Amino acid sequence: LRAIGASIARLDEPNDLALLKFNEPVKLKLPEQLFGDADALTPGTPVMHLGYPFGNTGAQVVLMRSGFLAAKVEVEQQIKRLYVEGVAYSGAAGGPLIDAARGNIIGVINSQLGLLPKPKAAGNEFKLPIMTDLSFAAPVNALTRLLESELDASS
Repeated sequence: LRAIGASIARLDEPNDLALLKFNEPVKLKLPEQLFGDADALTPGTPVMHLGYPFGNTGAQVVLMRSGFLAAKVEVEQQIKRLYVEGVAYSGAAGGPLIDAARGNIIGVINSQLGLLPKPKAAGNEFKLPIMTDLSFAAPVNALTRLLESELDASS
């Protein structure tokens, strides 16, 4: 393995997505139907995601987790998220959410939120984001729009 430099070609802050451009040519062999259609998904769809369970500790362990699409959520300003049942490790952020039945990418894991009570010494019942219990993904449709906008700008 070797590192290849890249720069940000396009940024979609509301969806927490960035399109990177490699600093040198890279040859990739990609399947013909790489992306699925997140709008066509229904809750209960089996999904998989990949990630590094130990984050950026240097441990080269990739773990595949399976779960299912629990819901499609509209967050704000018509930004949509896919709620994934089946906890994604923090090292899964930026990785693909895959339709387990079809094998294509349907989203990009981009946020996790865990709610646990504060320690009793704090003397209250509020909850803080501490651990990863809920996993969300940006639908792949947001990514394809980002790719199309870059292609349009390049033409």
